[in-house]
Amino acid sequence: MVGRFKNKIYAGVLGKLIGVYLGRPVEGWSYQKIRDTFDEVKYYVHDRVGVPLIVADDDISGTFGFFRALEDYGYDKNIPAKAFGDTWLNYIIENRTILWWGGTIYRAYCFFKFKKWYRSTNEWFYENKWKNLI
Repeated sequence: MVGRFKNKIYAGVLGKLIGVYLGRPVEGWSYQKIRDTFDEVKYYVHDRVGVPLIVADDDISGTFGFFRALEDYGYDKNIPAKAFGDTWLNYIIENRTILWWGGTIYRAYCFFKFKKWYRSTNEWFYENKWKNLI
C-alpha cells in the first residue's frame, strides 16, 4: 500500500514538473499557434521562443514549499497557516522566482512579504510600482 502510494505521488510530481517546464514556453498559446509555429513537436521548444527551459516557478515552489513547511515544523497537525507562508518565503529565491502577479499566489506573497493583504494585484502594483513613475 505505501509503495503504491509513493509511486502515485512520484508520478504526479513528475507529471507536474514536465507540464510546468515543457509547457511554460507556450503557455497561453492555442493548439493551432503551436502547430503553426513548430509543426509536430519532437524537440524542446524553449530555444525557439528564446526562454530558458528551467526557471524557479511558483507552481513548483508553492507545491514543494508547502510540503517543506510540514517537515520544518515537525509534521505538527496544528501547524498554523502563517508557518506555510513563512516557509515559502524562506525557500523561494527573491527576484528569481516567477510569481504570476495577476493571481492569488502573488497576493499571498505580498501578504507574507509586506504584511498587507491587497484587494487585488493591481492595487499592489499601483502602490509599489506605478506610483513611483507618476
